[in-house]
Amino acid sequence: MKRFLLLLLVAGCTADEPAMQEPLDPVVVYASYADKTYLPGKFSRFTDETGIVVIVRHAGREEIVDDLIADEIVPPADVIITHSVRGITRAADDGWLRPIPAGVVTDSISQGLLDSDGFWVALAYRVPVFVRDPRVADLPAPETFDDLANEQYRGRLCLSSSSMLVNRTVIATLINERGVRDAELLVRGWAANLATTPPDSEAGMLRAIEEQRCAVGVASSTAFLSASTGNADLHSEARAPAGAGIDVETAGIGRHARNPDGAAALIAWMLEDEFQQEHSMATLQSPASESVHDRIADRVSFDRASIDSGSANVAWMDEDAVRLAERARFP
Repeated sequence: MKRFLLLLLVAGCTADEPAMQEPLDPVVVYASYADKTYLPGKFSRFTDETGIVVIVRHAGREEIVDDLIADEIVPPADVIITHSVRGITRAADDGWLRPIPAGVVTDSISQGLLDSDGFWVALAYRVPVFVRDPRVADLPAPETFDDLANEQYRGRLCLSSSSMLVNRTVIATLINERGVRDAELLVRGWAANLATTPPDSEAGMLRAIEEQRCAVGVASSTAFLSASTGNADLHSEARAPAGAGIDVETAGIGRHARNPDGAAALIAWMLEDEFQQEHSMATLQSPASESVHDRIADRVSFDRASIDSGSANVAWMDEDAVRLAERARFP
């Protein structure tokens, strides 16, 4: 990124002119973060290193993209950061992003974590995991999502609300792989095995397993780690099945960006190893960069190579996933 930034600073200087560093315009970031102190704290180091001030504006997960598309963001977004691939894909499809310049994204980011048209890049990702209570000795650990529809899990399965991103991710991945009909039959099998009405949060579902109201469930890797971090009394264990699908935190450059060069520099900086490692541990997500050791994978037991990296498919199938859950009576 430092080489990339240097090129930005000297761009426009002729061979006869000295490279003079003019005052740099701020980079305005719109982010779907509930914690309004985290990103400003991280970006202060970027400002120290580059001299570029970063202004962070926060909005809800859906509102941030709705406002962008409605052209109601003032000042315009230089960078937009979304918690899920769904929002950034909608912004790109509606023409509200500009392509990320060549050289910003390195080969350490796999193709499955990039928009095929170059409008967004993943900063981190989460995977669905099976969560199991090992105190229930007579119940084997599930190996696949098909297992969750088996009769042995009748009355023992917990799932959070179908509106949760993790469940929409799983269903969208199943639709992409199997088609709507087969995916719906499987989800109907899950609904038949539910031990209790799905709670409105992943945290509520994880509590149900701990309280032994059910024995097995599905959560995002981030939710499980959040529940287990610093909790020595947690009984549950987690592992990710192969091909579980992923959802990603993403970044893109706004179409009306006033400082697109600074925006590109900031995205490049967020893809560097130091930020990737710190961000991964702070947010309990896996780093997008393959050059950074994935400590999250060590803690929830999954092999990055076994994870389906087709993150964009989650966005394309999202509306189908919502309708399928309704038909399958998965609340």
